[in-house]
Amino acid sequence: MDLSAVEVATVDRYQGRDKDAVVVSLVRANSSGSLGSLLSDVRRVNVMLTRAKRKLVFVGSAATIEAAGPDHPMYRLESAAKRVGTVAPVEPDSMWSPAACERALL
Repeated sequence: MDLSAVEVATVDRYQGRDKDAVVVSLVRANSSGSLGSLLSDVRRVNVMLTRAKRKLVFVGSAATIEAAGPDHPMYRLESAAKRVGTVAPVEPDSMWSPAACERALL
């Protein structure tokens, strides 16, 4: 896999730009269920959801997203993804192999 075209940026720095595939890290998890500033701001969620042209992959805590409640866009997105079978749960103490990560991006 050629990684020369891979970019790492914050949601705020990516406004107005797009890519064929985008991987979004939502790995924030805490005992209070707090979403943090990214998921609490609907405008930033909109930017995050609209940057991918072909494939959008999320990595994060389902429990934290579910704590947002059914009116939150990420909760609705996760619910829809579960209904169509595109959620791939991973045990918290496991690591995805490089091959599994590459398949997720194809």
